[in-house]
Amino acid sequence: MKTALNLKKACRVIGLGIALSAFGPAQAAFFEALYTGEGVLTQQDNAQTKAQLAALENVLFRLTGQWQTRERLAIDGDNISGLIQSQQMVEREWLNLQGELETQLRLRVEFDAIALDQRLAQARLRRWGRERVSVLTWAVIEQAFNVRLLDDPTLERALRQWADVYGLDLVRPLGDAMDLAQLDLADIRGGFLDQAEPGLARYGAGVALMLDLRPRGSGWSVRAFWRIDGVDEGQVFDGDTQVEALVDALEGLLQALVQRYAVDLNDTTTQTKVLRLEGITDPVQYAEAVRYLNDLSMINDLRLIKAAQDEMVFEVMLRGDNLIDLLAVGQTLKVTGTAPDGAVTVRLQ
Repeated sequence: MKTALNLKKACRVIGLGIALSAFGPAQAAFFEALYTGEGVLTQQDNAQTKAQLAALENVLFRLTGQWQTRERLAIDGDNISGLIQSQQMVEREWLNLQGELETQLRLRVEFDAIALDQRLAQARLRRWGRERVSVLTWAVIEQAFNVRLLDDPTLERALRQWADVYGLDLVRPLGDAMDLAQLDLADIRGGFLDQAEPGLARYGAGVALMLDLRPRGSGWSVRAFWRIDGVDEGQVFDGDTQVEALVDALEGLLQALVQRYAVDLNDTTTQTKVLRLEGITDPVQYAEAVRYLNDLSMINDLRLIKAAQDEMVFEVMLRGDNLIDLLAVGQTLKVTGTAPDGAVTVRLQ
């Protein structure tokens, strides 16, 4: 049990337990999805084992941003069964890298998160867990010397499908008058990320991504620009098809996010901090803040020690030392100050 609450002075949070319970299942489902992968079932020999291994490689890349992690963990067909919690066959319409839909029989495998984390820790591999930042994704495409916002249903499906594969929370803007008053097509093509800042606030996202898809020789190229915690980066990704170029760009984004937000699973040091939550005016806000804090993987215990008119003070027991980094990921609480004694002040965004 993470939270011990003594709310004698917090009469306005009556019914809080009901409000809090509404958040639990969705968060648990998302965490389980991070450790669930899929592999195609073929007519080849050992098809089930091959699909299990492919599903595991999907999960490991989602967590570490590195390929060939399975080999590094020495997991193969002989020992993978010990990591599997459940599996089922599913039939899906799958968009391949050529941009064609095909019906596939796939094996959906849920892996043991604790056992897999132990393997990653033993191999000293950093892992990006359930604290996943939302990515506001602007995209344009050039065809026949005409540039427009990306609205192709096939490419939109590619973004959704591969964001799910990589565990990315992509937010696509509406592209309405309010959006286009802040930036235009030239801004996206040029990677002028400052112009995306109003959109981050509007859509509650933490990372800005701009994708410029254009022909290149016989194939396609994506110029990708992103801003992660104020640091800008740009890369070019080439592919034989539009889908392949977009998928490579999402892969590059995932690796950049892992590099920024992954944690050392061997860091078992604990510390206690004081966390001041300001500006709370109703039970719903309080429930949202506490739910978010309880869902942070590095928080072992959260205890309310003071309840004032518009401020709640918590004693937080942490594992590791990247609380402020993780608070920045969720775009739920904003750090407004830190004290010399290490106390952190936050408020709802």
